[in-house]
Amino acid sequence: MTTQTRTLSKEMGVNDWIEYENTRHGFQARPDNPLATYTEFPETFRPGAPSYRLPLFEISETACLIFRSTHPDPSLEEHYFPKGKVQFPVHPVNRDNESIPHIEEITSHPLQEIAVRPTSSTRTVFIEDETLAPHCLKPHTDLRITRWRRHMESRKIAHAIAVTKIFENCRVFKEYLKVGFFPESLGAVFGVSGAQKDWGFILREMQSQPHLEHSYKMIPLNALYTPSTKDRAADPLLVEMIVKSTKSPKDFLIEEIIQPLITGWIKIYLETGVLLEPHGQNVIVEIDEKSGEIIRFSHRDFDCEINKDVLVENGYPLTHLNTRDLFTIEGDNWAPQGSHLSIIFDNSMQVALEKLADIGAKYFALSEESIREECRAFLDREFSSFLSVHFSRNGKAYNFKKTQTGVSIVEKKHPPRWRSQQARDKATIIA
Repeated sequence: MTTQTRTLSKEMGVNDWIEYENTRHGFQARPDNPLATYTEFPETFRPGAPSYRLPLFEISETACLIFRSTHPDPSLEEHYFPKGKVQFPVHPVNRDNESIPHIEEITSHPLQEIAVRPTSSTRTVFIEDETLAPHCLKPHTDLRITRWRRHMESRKIAHAIAVTKIFENCRVFKEYLKVGFFPESLGAVFGVSGAQKDWGFILREMQSQPHLEHSYKMIPLNALYTPSTKDRAADPLLVEMIVKSTKSPKDFLIEEIIQPLITGWIKIYLETGVLLEPHGQNVIVEIDEKSGEIIRFSHRDFDCEINKDVLVENGYPLTHLNTRDLFTIEGDNWAPQGSHLSIIFDNSMQVALEKLADIGAKYFALSEESIREECRAFLDREFSSFLSVHFSRNGKAYNFKKTQTGVSIVEKKHPPRWRSQQARDKATIIA
């Protein structure tokens, strides 16, 4: 292990992070998503499983499409893309599956194996090599977790790295210090045509940007409110943080978590159009090692949709973005106006918000509705224009519904809970 990497790992609390990833990943079945816990992965590769060996095959660079962000980590680029070569990972679930395109050709190349641990997303794995900067690999698997197949085609790799390029030039991360991102900075696809059957991998750096200059630890957002699977009797970590804080429990929940989490997400969207999915797994909370205070909320996983109207208006290119993941402010026949924002906020983010409110009610006798009211008032006060332009003007909330023929967007039975009726009425008047 180099001195630089050893110091970096210590400053970031990498061991704490991967432990939380595997003991508090927090997937639970919900009435609106009964598939939340569904997986086709064998237990050997699921979160909480021991380390396993991931094969890497040495492929000629000429056989691959290569994708790089503007500023990938030089040491990781040198390691996975040595002169004229690509160290190409193949998830063990694919290695002996003859139905996977190109698998025999790929696995015929020279082989090495590396130790990895599954993260909370299962197929994304953390590399247990302390001689390298902390990072994950996100390989192709084509197995289903929840309602989605976890394939890694050319269009997905190009899209994620294009989003990283956008974020590398984004003002928000320099101006709003409560938000960061984990670069998906390198990737490759076996096959040079970009055909749909071609597949590859993404490398995700696990030192968030902009880089922090002092010691901190990282935990997934859901580790704040989800009891450890190793000790179900222990209080959630968030309870301990609130007790130690000088703020009231309600002020802590609102001011230290809910407001900065939502603000960062909105500011990123309003500058870039990138609609991050900020659920408890995708957001990493970075905490000051000495004071125990939350520094910021950093986002990972850029397989996300983008409002191309916002992106173009603010001068960002559409280059390499997946056209299937682009939408407009006014929507279309498949996705009604505002439905994209509703699906993310009224479903994905709402899960975390409800868990936070539940902690307030269960441990500190707070009214869950009073916390929602504070959130609604904050949005009305700080982001009224955002609500009126980008959410549904009809006041509805939406969600995906999986059918035999595919996926459709449907109206939810219940109205939004974390954005106000008043704001929706104003939006209707404006429209």
